[in-house]
Amino acid sequence: MRLSELTWSFANDFERPALPTAIVFVHGYLAPLPNAYWVGSLKLMHDLKRREVDLRVVRAPVTASVTERAARLAHEVDATRAERIVLVGHSMGGLDARYTAGHFDPARRVSDVITLGTPHRGTMLADLVHRLRHRLPAPLREIDRGGLADLTRAAARRFNDAVPDRGDVRYHAICGRIAPRAVPMLLQPFARRLAAHEGDNDGLVSVDSARWGDTLVVDDADHWALIGLEWVSGTDLRHRFARLRDTRRPLALLRRRLRLILATPP
Repeated sequence: MRLSELTWSFANDFERPALPTAIVFVHGYLAPLPNAYWVGSLKLMHDLKRREVDLRVVRAPVTASVTERAARLAHEVDATRAERIVLVGHSMGGLDARYTAGHFDPARRVSDVITLGTPHRGTMLADLVHRLRHRLPAPLREIDRGGLADLTRAAARRFNDAVPDRGDVRYHAICGRIAPRAVPMLLQPFARRLAAHEGDNDGLVSVDSARWGDTLVVDDADHWALIGLEWVSGTDLRHRFARLRDTRRPLALLRRRLRLILATPP
């Protein structure tokens, strides 16, 4: 890598927003360490904070229902004095963000909702596990507090009827698609089944389910690449780390989208 490329890779290309702005990140289902969850996004978050963005990371109940998780997100929304709020949700966190914008924002400060690999129309994996939950050991059954059912396709249909988009909020989605052979080995059988039934997917969520609003689809990106963790999976180590330098990686696209949002009046 040339020195000019190295300098560019560490540059902060965000401008200070014209309005006091908060950006709130919301993790997905089964995130035992919510802060570590965003380790792949630390540079992005650091640059936003340097531009005086009120950056917040939600610690939601990791297996709770969308309504319970969204109530926790609403506390973060209420805690900021920013005039403008952008919600960024990965996986189930995108549903929390949509619910919060629709039901927990009476002051209408949320201007944008960005979802990353969110199962807006549910996911077959949740259907399968929910259907077989009675066969799981009791400790595993007791971990879930209602979140799994909310990720099923039937629940997603009810959710979408009950949580219509707000006309004054801009909705964005970034979703990935990857060959089933490139996801972690344990997920490959499910990824192949999902591909057969719903087409392109990120290993957990189909592209059709993740589309919402203004949507970008990223090739060679699995569910974890959407939060900057490309090195978690891939065909080999060289391939995994090569993706970290790709300007088309999901995190680079999220960065561009946030830069545009902050430069555009709500």
